[in-house]
Amino acid sequence: MRTRAIVKGDLMSSPALPLPARPSLEQLRKQAKDLLRHYRAGDQAASSRIRARHPHPRRDPEFTLADAQLVIAREYGFESWAKLKHHVEAVQRPADFDEPQWGRDTWPFLVAVYQGDEATVRRMLSDNPSLSRAEYAYLQPL
Repeated sequence: MRTRAIVKGDLMSSPALPLPARPSLEQLRKQAKDLLRHYRAGDQAASSRIRARHPHPRRDPEFTLADAQLVIAREYGFESWAKLKHHVEAVQRPADFDEPQWGRDTWPFLVAVYQGDEATVRRMLSDNPSLSRAEYAYLQPL
């Protein structure tokens, strides 16, 4: 099996929230904007979330959208917004992925390989050995 694309340094040890099975960058950006808005309005829950996850919390006028995005990323267990964004983009099914050609299980299989989910990969290969020949774009068969 190939090495996984998410290295241990990408994920933090204890995420507060599980990332949805089909995460959306648009929704994550909205969460960051909402957190920023609530924080600037003096919401104590927002302040608590920021203190819990931001390495260097700033005072109200200095707290930016980038700071809110960092808090959101850390709540989902990622070190940074960039690493969360990279993960979300990697697990989203591309628009040009031809499911009828490759089969329904191919994309979930490729995601499991990418995530280093050995148990899922083994189970899926046991159920459908032809997945070992699945490829897409620059992802090579196993």
